[in-house]
Amino acid sequence: MASTYMLTLSRQTRLYLPLLANEADRPAAENRWHAIGPIRPWATYVVIETTVTGHPDPEGGYLVDIRTMDQLLVAACRDAQATNPWPSEHQDSPWTQTRHYAEFVWERLRHEYARLSASQTPLSLSEMSWRFTPHLTMTLRKNADASGPHAVPNFPLPLTKDFINSLESSCENPFMLTSLTLQYEFAAAHRLHCESWSAARNQEVFGKCNHPSGHGHNYLLEVTVRSPAAFPDRATTMDDSGENLPALINPIVQQHVLQRLDHRFLNIDVAEFRHMNPTVENIAQVVFRWLHGALPATIPLESVRVFETDKTWAEARLG
Repeated sequence: MASTYMLTLSRQTRLYLPLLANEADRPAAENRWHAIGPIRPWATYVVIETTVTGHPDPEGGYLVDIRTMDQLLVAACRDAQATNPWPSEHQDSPWTQTRHYAEFVWERLRHEYARLSASQTPLSLSEMSWRFTPHLTMTLRKNADASGPHAVPNFPLPLTKDFINSLESSCENPFMLTSLTLQYEFAAAHRLHCESWSAARNQEVFGKCNHPSGHGHNYLLEVTVRSPAAFPDRATTMDDSGENLPALINPIVQQHVLQRLDHRFLNIDVAEFRHMNPTVENIAQVVFRWLHGALPATIPLESVRVFETDKTWAEARLG
């Protein structure tokens, strides 16, 4: 019976960038946990997560061979370096250059997966995340609004720098959405309790989380914003201090979120939770409202994710 649903397959590939000219496929005996190629502590270590969507092969069961995913990504990065050098500290616009590089890789991979789809089973690139540190991630994802015959571009190979620049100058690439995720932490205590419920029902539903003295969590907060047309290396609305996009967002999160929540008893110290149960779901919604009103219109808030534990988190985004 033919599958009636779509599946996604994600592959995490670790690279040192820029790639060396002689880097090839991994030997069988190589430690496949560290990055592709020889260890170079002075290079930029990047974890890239590529997600493809499609139907698995009815016989072999693969969406695509993960070795192929690695090979296509390395080849796309090597092509990107030819026209978009990996940024260095001596460049004037390292964030913009990083985005150019990632967009080039995305367009190359999107074309390659479309080519594979034409010759094998239906397959498309749906998301690609670039994890520069545990707390800083840039994500490119398929634009669901880009449909029809233009969803697969007809551009010449190899991709040229002029082509990428034309995408950059057109405000939005119609096939791709780019976002940036920053991670923060805060410690807080709360008690899960509904005043309108009986003591027995509160105990039944919330268990030990209903203890009158409360309990604490070390929360992780992920704030994801839709990137502007280009990552601003210099903030035109501020002084000429060379602040980059994270430096614009960090003080806003600090002032409007962390100073309100960190080392607080949420039920008592935070006005919103004096009459609202401070579940992780409600915390995510409140933080989203705070940031949605505080961030400039040029940096749209995409989502807020709050981790109560490693296994439990809630995400709020505009519907």
